[in-house]
Amino acid sequence: MKARDERQRDVYRWVLATFGKENAVVRERVLRHVEEVIELAQAEDIPEEYLFAIIRHVYSKPKGDPFQEAGGIGTTLLAYCQAKNFSADGAEEAEWLRCSKIDPDHFRKRHNLKAAAGIAATAPAPETKKAEP
Repeated sequence: MKARDERQRDVYRWVLATFGKENAVVRERVLRHVEEVIELAQAEDIPEEYLFAIIRHVYSKPKGDPFQEAGGIGTTLLAYCQAKNFSADGAEEAEWLRCSKIDPDHFRKRHNLKAAAGIAATAPAPETKKAEP
C-alpha cells in the first residue's frame, strides 16, 4: 500500500493529465468532492431533504478555515468507515487503482456531461504531441 501523501500526489497528477489544469483548481476539486459525498449519502439512503437542511445550516454560519474543514472531512470519513467496518485507506486505494486502470477518455466524457449540465468545468482533450518530421 502506498503512503497516503504519495497517493495524493499520484491522484493529482492523474487529475491534471485526465482533466487538464482547468479542473485541477480548488473550486473544481471541491465540487467533485461534494458530488462524491452526495453519492455516498444516496448510497446510504439519506433523503435529499436532509442534505438541503444541512446546506442551509452550514451556510447560515460563518465560513470555516479550509485546512480545519479538510481535517473534518478526513476524520468524519474515518468514523464512517469504522462504523461500516472497513478501512478508509483500503477503500481509497482500491478506488484509485480501479480508476487508474480505466482509459482516461472515459472519465473526460463523463466529466464533460457534467460540464454540459452546468456543474463542472469542461475537460479539454489531452494535448497530442506532433510527430517529428
